[in-house]
Amino acid sequence: ETVRRAIATAPETASRDLGWANPDTGSSGTAAVSASIEKDGSLCRAFATTVNDTRGVRRYRGDACLRMDGRWQLYGIVADDAVLL
Repeated sequence: ETVRRAIATAPETASRDLGWANPDTGSSGTAAVSASIEKDGSLCRAFATTVNDTRGVRRYRGDACLRMDGRWQLYGIVADDAVLL
């Protein structure tokens, strides 16, 4: 949820690198968000994020698309690597 909210704050017309933190879990990371494109009638953007927590740093990537209700939804999230740093 914290990553989704960070992605939602990025301007739709520009690529951005954003920091995020979840005070409830103690995890944090960065999200690199691309500029929005239209995909199947929806506004979507690709993203890559890191998650830093007690298990180490992991990388993920996926897509976020703007829903009809105005919220961004994350799709197709996959691990970029299987090794903890």
